[in-house]
Amino acid sequence: MAQPSHPGCLKGCIITPIITLVVIILIAVIGVTVVLNMTPEKLGIADMELFDGETLRSLGLAEVKIKEVFNLLKSIMDEPDEATIVTNKFDEQAEQSTTNNAVSGSNIVKEDGSIDYVAMLENKVVYTEEKLITYNDTTLAYIFNQMIADGSADSEEAIKFIKELNAVINEVSIIKAGDATTLRIVASISTGSIAEEVNATLKESGAGFVANMFKLPEKIYLVSYLNLSANEQGELVTSSQSIKINDTDNAVSEAIFKVLSKKAEEVAEDEGQEVNTDRNVVNAKIGEAFVAIVKNLGKVGTAQTVEGSDVVVNGTVALGNGGIYNGYLTLITYTVNE
Repeated sequence: MAQPSHPGCLKGCIITPIITLVVIILIAVIGVTVVLNMTPEKLGIADMELFDGETLRSLGLAEVKIKEVFNLLKSIMDEPDEATIVTNKFDEQAEQSTTNNAVSGSNIVKEDGSIDYVAMLENKVVYTEEKLITYNDTTLAYIFNQMIADGSADSEEAIKFIKELNAVINEVSIIKAGDATTLRIVASISTGSIAEEVNATLKESGAGFVANMFKLPEKIYLVSYLNLSANEQGELVTSSQSIKINDTDNAVSEAIFKVLSKKAEEVAEDEGQEVNTDRNVVNAKIGEAFVAIVKNLGKVGTAQTVEGSDVVVNGTVALGNGGIYNGYLTLITYTVNE
């Protein structure tokens, strides 16, 4: 599988706000225990510029007590337990085989039998006959991850945004409860060499005590929760419920998402799209990327199939929410005539 490129955005998007917050606050309060119960507003540092014009006030931390900021930072900086965050992990080898079977005979299979994920990302997957194919959420997670890894700078805006975060898709879960469906997507971002670079920079600047107090985790997880439905054209529709860092939500993670949202806005501006300043812009991008990927695989819905065949369509087709199940989707494929 193709690997993400060097995490150039990671330092500016996630690591920089964390480290800057730690350094500024520690320098401001070092040796003065009493101020731990005070806020940046009371200490007069709420409007001190941190990075890219951001301040503790603009990040929503002006009225948060210093000791609370420390505790919140520690909850994010502690090494996350993947087993408790990634609850529906996919088996790469098994899902590769499942995906190969699903797209067999389509236009995105290369001469050597491998799948052209770039073609899958840019074009509809076309078959010689209309089929009804079931995609488990674990299979969709595998495909999502492959398409993010293989995507280019010319990819669809939401795909480009996730790729620029150098994210790896660890999980997709489709959770249906009655008429409501929640889409849960977990993406991890490796700190890798950036962690070493930040620690070295801190030591060179005389703030090595920060590196000793706060060790950057090897990975940071973005956990997205979205409402999921399908319209009458068989296209998925998502809307934001919440998005968390390491599946926890606090004032510091809120500040980090503000920085991430600015990155998403920059990508939107580059693509000539309308800029959305809501913090849920990050979550929206994740949902848009998933929708774009599924759209090229087929139309969400149900259909009658040929007797003796579980996949060849021969009868009534009903597009929409009927194709969304707990743990999987059923898709009606495209044909050369569409």
